[in-house]
Amino acid sequence: MASRAVGCTSAILRFPRRNPLSLLVLIIPVALLLYSTFDIHNPLRYARTPSLTAPPLRGSLSPSTTPSPNPSAEPLATNDTRILLVSGFYPSVHSKHSLRDYKQWLSLFLLRVTTDVYFFTPDDWESTVREIRGDLPIHINTTFSSSLDIPPLQQRREEYELMYMPDHEQYGHSPEERAVLASKPYFLKEGLSNARAETGTEYKYAFWVDAMTFRHKHAWQHWPAPERVDDVWTEGVKESGMKSKDLLFFPLEGMPDSSMSLWSEGMGPINNRFSEGSFFGGMPDAIAWWYDIYFAYHDHWLERGIFVGEDQPLINALFLLYPSRFIGVWLSDPSAPAATSLLAKSPSFSSYDVFHPPPKLQLETPLGQCFESWYYYVFFMGSEAERAAVADLWLGTWRWMWPWEWVTQVNVRKEPCRLTRVLTMEGALKRVFGEGWHSPKTSLTVGGHL
Repeated sequence: MASRAVGCTSAILRFPRRNPLSLLVLIIPVALLLYSTFDIHNPLRYARTPSLTAPPLRGSLSPSTTPSPNPSAEPLATNDTRILLVSGFYPSVHSKHSLRDYKQWLSLFLLRVTTDVYFFTPDDWESTVREIRGDLPIHINTTFSSSLDIPPLQQRREEYELMYMPDHEQYGHSPEERAVLASKPYFLKEGLSNARAETGTEYKYAFWVDAMTFRHKHAWQHWPAPERVDDVWTEGVKESGMKSKDLLFFPLEGMPDSSMSLWSEGMGPINNRFSEGSFFGGMPDAIAWWYDIYFAYHDHWLERGIFVGEDQPLINALFLLYPSRFIGVWLSDPSAPAATSLLAKSPSFSSYDVFHPPPKLQLETPLGQCFESWYYYVFFMGSEAERAAVADLWLGTWRWMWPWEWVTQVNVRKEPCRLTRVLTMEGALKRVFGEGWHSPKTSLTVGGHL
């Protein structure tokens, strides 16, 4: 009997060696079970029902879609720095996400962030947006049923439909989706103008922020923090030599290829991983200038048959044409003091390619455990207290890893996400192109400036 049992055991042990693929029958269900368990208990997974009670109302924007003066509106901030967030949502039938996902992500923004919001959306989404926002200050503008209806794009529908032709090299987004990308400078300028007229509030700064920026549990409420934004502008003025009213802030994904030192205006938008268009803004004068210059070059290149259906390549080109106007932040900045101090004591970063940022769910970066590198600008613009709370939250996360990843991750240091410096665009570009580089000549006159 014993010998028969031994024989059976030997046969069982030999079977996987002779048929290694049979192990997949066991491994796959176990892997799926572990993945689903992690997904359920992941502390950064967006909540299906927002669990935090909305903070008390500190200001109000009328729900009217027609601007009207309101001198009695209570200011949001207690100091002289008032900030407006402009955003919007135009659902697309071509979207890869469900409406349920969008509502969850909107909740993490509109229910949690207390800063004044001006929001563009179609009529049929107004009640949903208002319900999510609750008693927090918001102005909902339902003037446009599609982003193609905004004044700068009204006469461009045919061109945008041609950009969606299947034989086009940039095929992949519908005309409406491309228009959403192009409409952000208009929405920011228009939202700021309308909010100021309606409330009588003189906002010092306004920023466009993508409505789906917040996709995981977070601690952001008073965001962007007024004192932090003031600090960023103070540093930007010091480093750039520009007036604060002329500076625009953009986060950076990377640096352009060194060959772009030879780029000129006639070559059109630059398709490099460089700018991020999810968040940008500044003071009213800079916002008005950005609207003018963006659509001047948008129309200039479109009329010459050059593709302008993506916002980032066009932004990249304007960075090179007007570098002195821009400040920003780059998580992967290799010479930033905050990064060099961490890189020096973290051997795991020895092969890190600073010119090609990590995947969006990479937990370890040159600045520590900053979770989604694309959205580092949220951390960068947060208050000291909220940054500390979020850094602690990120340190306590665990992500799914395949067994072969455990070997490379076992010695990775757990460092809290940290703040880095403000970059001037001119300084950053000269580091890539050389100190002798100068911005290309411009041919368009916009707002009295070449």
